[in-house]
Amino acid sequence: MTDRTKILLEILHLEARITTLRKNPAYLKNKHYLNLLDGSRFGSSMISIPSPDEPSKMLRIRKNSREMKEIRSKYGVNQSELNVQMEDLHSQKARLQEQLFKYK
Repeated sequence: MTDRTKILLEILHLEARITTLRKNPAYLKNKHYLNLLDGSRFGSSMISIPSPDEPSKMLRIRKNSREMKEIRSKYGVNQSELNVQMEDLHSQKARLQEQLFKYK
């Protein structure tokens, strides 16, 4: 019974870490700016977005320009690092859940 309790506590700990990462301001900002760069197809041909290197510096870039693609790739790299952490936590949680249900 103690093993099941340890596994359950570890799953709860992983779930808390996943929630913390999901609510992380850096993760949310990256996700927001990627959506902004990917999704805005109507309206002005210029877009204002913070620099991925210096968040205090606002950039005004033209949609579908080479500069926009470079900035999108920088935000994508930052987001992929956070996504790797998230996937790692999810896989650990799934492995523990599998162990938990094998005890039945």
